[in-house]
Amino acid sequence: MSVWTAARLRQVLDAHDRAGLNALARDLMPTVLAGRAVLLAKRPYFQAGQPSKEDDVQEVLVALFRDDARLLRKFDPAAARAGGDGADDEDAALRRFIIGVSAGRCSARISWRPTRTQGSSAASPASPG
Repeated sequence: MSVWTAARLRQVLDAHDRAGLNALARDLMPTVLAGRAVLLAKRPYFQAGQPSKEDDVQEVLVALFRDDARLLRKFDPAAARAGGDGADDEDAALRRFIIGVSAGRCSARISWRPTRTQGSSAASPASPG
């Protein structure tokens, strides 16, 4: 896994270099999985309805690169340092940023369905008159 600085990230995104973008996506996959793992560790009840990890990785990567990588371009290492996380390492700050984005995107993908337990029935919404 290679090191990603803000300058290198901008350079690859601005150049639209296919090899560089593929390398970036490949390098971010473990970080996206870490974000998903953080979410599931903090909220284990999400595991019941959670889509597959492969689907989550694809969803997060698509979100990161959508609209000319709008989300990735929001990463600012100076803001990460000013935010109090104490990160002097831009690569580590980027990975923490991606973990946060991943956890947010994965939690948004959860769909809740009413379930029935033995001896009770799920409430049904009132039908319009």
